[in-house]
Amino acid sequence: MLSPMHACFVMTLQYNRASMAKTYRILIAPALLTFLTGVIIYSLV
Repeated sequence: MLSPMHACFVMTLQYNRASMAKTYRILIAPALLTFLTGVIIYSLV
């Protein structure tokens, strides 16, 4: 999802004329939370 080559992400940025840097700042917290949740669940199982 965070890859700059992800087609849906690139098309959405272009369509909405959004800044990639600003969008990444918004997405980094949920991405880290998802990653850490996966690590915790994997550790428990």
